[in-house]
Amino acid sequence: NHKCFFKSMSGANIKQIYEFLKLKENFFDQCKLFVITCGSNDCDSKNEMSQVLDSYLEFVTYLNMTYPKSILVLNQLIPRESTRFTTLQEFEKRRVCFNNFLEKTISNLVSSSKIVKHTKFENKEEIKNYLTDGIHLSPLRGVPVYVEEIRDVLDNLDIIDIIKENKDE
Repeated sequence: NHKCFFKSMSGANIKQIYEFLKLKENFFDQCKLFVITCGSNDCDSKNEMSQVLDSYLEFVTYLNMTYPKSILVLNQLIPRESTRFTTLQEFEKRRVCFNNFLEKTISNLVSSSKIVKHTKFENKEEIKNYLTDGIHLSPLRGVPVYVEEIRDVLDNLDIIDIIKENKDE
């Protein structure tokens, strides 16, 4: 029930999302909450994992410095059933590394960040029920569960105070 902006960048990587936000910087000046999902395409790439983590760290640091009064809600990556540029086993290893990085490094560096763990997607037997093509969330089954897990994190934030603070400024 609040003013929102949603942007999906199909096939984008962290750097492309970062560049998009930099180009639209003034547009997001009043944002008090960013919900970010990115990194999965980077984990299914030929890039070194250290490059992926460095790109994400640069991206989150930019958001934190540019919007210091905003809360960053960062989504961990969910498993896949198929990949394009790596093996499924390699993607899974990289995904777990990325999620650990979010939980242990980013959450300690950026105090205004919250991590969405998406635990309902971790059952390898059930993941196929949530995906349409082995990669993307099914609008009927996957998206509602994904959104529910984000809502659980948002429900634990004091969104009303964030919005009031936004109106007071």
